[in-house]
Amino acid sequence: MKKTLWLSLIGSVVLSFSVRAQGTFIFDQQSSTNDSGLAVGIRFQDGQPFGESFVPSLPSIDFVRLFMYPGGPESPDATVYVNLLSDSITGPTLASTAPISMHNYFSGYTNFYFSSAVSLVSGTTYYLQPVASAGDPLTSIGAGYTYLNGSLFISGVQQSAEQLWFREGVVVPEPSTIALAALGLTALVTFRYRRQQVTAGWSKQ
Repeated sequence: MKKTLWLSLIGSVVLSFSVRAQGTFIFDQQSSTNDSGLAVGIRFQDGQPFGESFVPSLPSIDFVRLFMYPGGPESPDATVYVNLLSDSITGPTLASTAPISMHNYFSGYTNFYFSSAVSLVSGTTYYLQPVASAGDPLTSIGAGYTYLNGSLFISGVQQSAEQLWFREGVVVPEPSTIALAALGLTALVTFRYRRQQVTAGWSKQ
């Protein structure tokens, strides 16, 4: 039975990633309401501690959306993830998104997902810190926008004239996707249970 529950848990985790990827994005805080246009680009890997503060109105966060593009011909690749920090741009890390590999001079809006929803306290200041894995070339990120409830930090210094292009929020699964995930999990549990019953019957013979 323990083995069945373990396999069921694995199945539910796999299905949950599918649900998150196919849901509807609900933006909580953002510095722009559209996906067009960039004011400037900042090479963030040599500007650490680098990031954007924000004040959520929702009690959790599922994803961060950033605009990524190469910092020049010397930086074609990078593996990037985003830290969620509390207290300050150098504060403790509450959670980190899954890393994403940026290859062949990748440029575009990129969603960074946390493995599960991270609880937040509405009205409290948090910090988003994009990081390129050690040893990877420098990568630029869109900045220059307006956001009244936070600040951009470069080399740990608060900036007064620039804001990071960012969006953060939650992913609401589509009803059909939730049903499909539940059906798949139920089938997995049923299959494992019936197989266990058959095996038990053979052992009694």
